[in-house]
Amino acid sequence: MGYDTHVCLVSAQPLPNLIPILHQDLRPRRVVLLVSDDMQQRARTLGEILPQWGLAVESRPVSHTDGDAVRKAVEAVLAERKGERVVLNVTGGTKIMALAAYEAFRAAGQPVFYVDTDSDEIRFLWEGPVLPMANVVDTTTYLRGYGYKITEVRGSVPDAWAVAARTMGAQVGRWREALLALNACCEGVAKHKLATPRPVEYSAGMGEVLSLLERHGLVRVEVARGRRYLRFPGPEELGFIRGGWLEVYVYDLVRRMEGALEPLMGVKCLSARGVTNELDVVFTFRNRLFIVECKSGKGKHNKGMPYKLDAVRDKVGGLFGRVMYVSVDRVSDMEYLRAQEWKMQVVQGEEIAALPDILQAWTGAGRRGEG
Repeated sequence: MGYDTHVCLVSAQPLPNLIPILHQDLRPRRVVLLVSDDMQQRARTLGEILPQWGLAVESRPVSHTDGDAVRKAVEAVLAERKGERVVLNVTGGTKIMALAAYEAFRAAGQPVFYVDTDSDEIRFLWEGPVLPMANVVDTTTYLRGYGYKITEVRGSVPDAWAVAARTMGAQVGRWREALLALNACCEGVAKHKLATPRPVEYSAGMGEVLSLLERHGLVRVEVARGRRYLRFPGPEELGFIRGGWLEVYVYDLVRRMEGALEPLMGVKCLSARGVTNELDVVFTFRNRLFIVECKSGKGKHNKGMPYKLDAVRDKVGGLFGRVMYVSVDRVSDMEYLRAQEWKMQVVQGEEIAALPDILQAWTGAGRRGEG
């Protein structure tokens, strides 16, 4: 069914433009962007992304309030593309822009479709099929669409570390206090000395955790004057035990989920204004962005959590972004209730052991940032 040209109305949400362009049944050779003054930056971003797939891109300035001018601009595009298969994506723009463009295409007998993100369908308006959305937008493309460039990604960890992280995640119910104490113990470690300045307070849980970590070469327990201290092989091992294990655990679960595209861990991304955002684990699923923030320390790290996540979701994820907060310690009742009210997923304490099922339910629930 491919088309020669897509005519798109640029708006603040790039996904309704990107999804049909990348859809195997709709992918065009050329894209014509109708751009109002306030959407110039979005159009520039699309103009940078689309040529990566071998697509030609044109931008046409239009008024967002003058329907007659928009209709004439669309008629000019149709006249230039006479004899080609041209289709209008009527999803974006203002209502005036959409109605005027629709009128021009309708008069010319050319097809029009609408991207229904609530039902995950692409609907042709008067004749043509209803197409299911393909899972086509990966993490890099999603972030680029919202004006963010990935500048750094944490590399993969040794298999033994992933195995240790799985065990720690599965045993949070039993080891929660030990894991919190271990995190606090690591805070005073200088990266160049790589040893704890204070002895480790032992408990049954702490002994089991340290035994696991020693078996996988992540730490060594040293005894001095009858007290136990920890020595780390390197800064990477220190970072893993200090909290990186939780990111590895979540990332390991996500990368084994069917349908999750381009899961990334330890991401730094730069906005068009030069602001850096850090994301612990991020991936796309059904063309939506999922961001997971991980905290392995005591409750002071949870302060203001809903506000921080809401800012990240709004700036980086846009209308279709979702956020999850995974914390070994429990968050306050007030912050938990606020997170629920703001449609954020919170997984805390012993619930972390159930993350495989929670992630599946989370990615399959709701639309437009809900769930």
